[in-house]
Amino acid sequence: IMATKSYAQRIPETKTLIDGLRNHQDSLPSGIKSTTADDLEKLRNQIETINSEQESLKAELKKKTAELDSKIKELETIYNDTKKRIKLDIAQSLWRKFGIEDKK
Repeated sequence: IMATKSYAQRIPETKTLIDGLRNHQDSLPSGIKSTTADDLEKLRNQIETINSEQESLKAELKKKTAELDSKIKELETIYNDTKKRIKLDIAQSLWRKFGIEDKK
């Protein structure tokens, strides 16, 4: 079983195959239709569009992940500071009312 080729390998190879089919339309091997080059070209264009959309989504996801991480860090800071303040200023018997299960 041959390994599947990457997108970066497959697209230029497909373009070369399409060019070869178009340059030798009068002597195509049996079983290859005259429309095969057009079919491959259409698929290649669709794949390039989808790949471009996917790359854009990856960039957006990376941006959103950084935004989320920043907000979580901000939340952790405020949460931890608030929890420390409660533990310093409120009787330990009341900590559970704030969701604090600590023993000290």
